[in-house]
Amino acid sequence: MPLERYLSYRHFLADELKKRQSNDRNYSVRSFAKELEIRSSRLTEILHGKVGLSEDRAVVVAERLKIPDEEKKIFVDLVQSVHGRGTVTRKIAIERLRQRFPEARELQLDEFELIADWYHLAIMELIDLEGFQGNADFISKKLNVSIETATQALERLMRLGLVVRDGDSFRRSEINRTTTQDISSSAIRSYHRQLLDKAEQALEERNVTERDFSSVVFSIRKEKIPVLKEFIQRLCQEFDRELEQQSEPVPKDSVYCFSTQFFELTEKA
Repeated sequence: MPLERYLSYRHFLADELKKRQSNDRNYSVRSFAKELEIRSSRLTEILHGKVGLSEDRAVVVAERLKIPDEEKKIFVDLVQSVHGRGTVTRKIAIERLRQRFPEARELQLDEFELIADWYHLAIMELIDLEGFQGNADFISKKLNVSIETATQALERLMRLGLVVRDGDSFRRSEINRTTTQDISSSAIRSYHRQLLDKAEQALEERNVTERDFSSVVFSIRKEKIPVLKEFIQRLCQEFDRELEQQSEPVPKDSVYCFSTQFFELTEKA
């Protein structure tokens, strides 16, 4: 897919991996890492947003992927807009992207990243926890993200007016922010992909008393899908209302995720 369709280099890399896996069932993250000349563990951290790419490494990755010269500039700017050394470098890269992409002018990059990366909403909930410390080091340890990621996420939330400084700490604002355009499908896919990764991690690492995984497998007629999707929406709304009703004026101690998936298991003929 052309790079012009992306507002995040991570989403581009994830789709490149998915494309290769669809053509070769034996193709793995390790295979992709070898192709990009990156350690497998490092690539996994990059895809999950734990670490970033330097400008030099971005150039190497673009060359390994045989990205055309003009699109190579886009890829490097996508990397620099997030990981550039210094605020000025990041702002210059962001401005080049905004000038290049009509979509980026309508849907601000900050808003896109807010939707696409799970840790933004997690940080907003983290603020309500007992013992919250308003610094990147605390957030980094609590959410298992890099200090750089935590710092940039905090800055982004403040720019969007969703989080405000309160003395030495932060608090959530009363703003109910919506995006300026329909939410980008690649942002939504990225968000759900990341939470599925977190769910898989919780399945392996969290005690059964601290999590719940439930599934129902059934057969239906596809004409019933809209009705079932509406039911799932109502379920999520009811879950949210139940949390509000049970909310007590005492400090909270954990951030959790309630997620639903509804998809077909049968292959298309």
